[in-house]
Amino acid sequence: MDSILVPSIYYKYSNFSEKVISSGHENKKDFSGFGADLSIFLNESFSFYLGYSVFDSDYLAGETINTFEFKLDYKDENSKLNADIVNKKNSVTDLWGLGLEGSYLIWKFLLEGRVSKYFVEKSSAVEFINIPEIKFTAGIYFKDSLFNSHLDLKTGFVFNYFGKQSLRDFQNPYVGAISTDVESWQIVDFTLSAEIQKTAIVYFTWENLFDWKYYITPYYPMLGRNIRFGIAWEIFN
Repeated sequence: MDSILVPSIYYKYSNFSEKVISSGHENKKDFSGFGADLSIFLNESFSFYLGYSVFDSDYLAGETINTFEFKLDYKDENSKLNADIVNKKNSVTDLWGLGLEGSYLIWKFLLEGRVSKYFVEKSSAVEFINIPEIKFTAGIYFKDSLFNSHLDLKTGFVFNYFGKQSLRDFQNPYVGAISTDVESWQIVDFTLSAEIQKTAIVYFTWENLFDWKYYITPYYPMLGRNIRFGIAWEIFN
């Protein structure tokens, strides 16, 4: 292992201008931010990550946003696991999130899962960006290298669940902010990915196998049962 501690620090500055068509006036805005993080590698299996940053908000003039993240990673020959805690805070919002993600390989079957839980105060402006209460994804796949390693195959079923979301709408100047609740939804997909001779990758997905009805943006229903496929081919190496 090259290094046990890997620190870093960074700074970013940007500016842009936009012209208001109705008045012809040009608005200029400047944004800046800085942060620091530290990665700690205890051994080949365990590592930690700490990060903190402060940057200007492009939503509330004169506001700064503080973010913090702590992550723990573990990996071995057959499994991976990571847990993280994040916080995003300014004068009007305070969002906390917890995440847990892992995978485990049993012979040629791969189990994967991730759950994210968010904690948001009611009437907080952070609801404007439509954050679900909880997100959960789980998949079971068959994964193997076939035909003398000429075909790398990964295929299986994926279950996705999104918890209830609260979406705020500011487009009505007479009654103020309007709150629309987006109900929880879930779908099951079948997916296949095949890499042929390390050159071409074939993708196939049969989405929403049970044809469940749901929407993410209010009043715009998502697709029912549908099929997507594609090919990525590396012509020049």
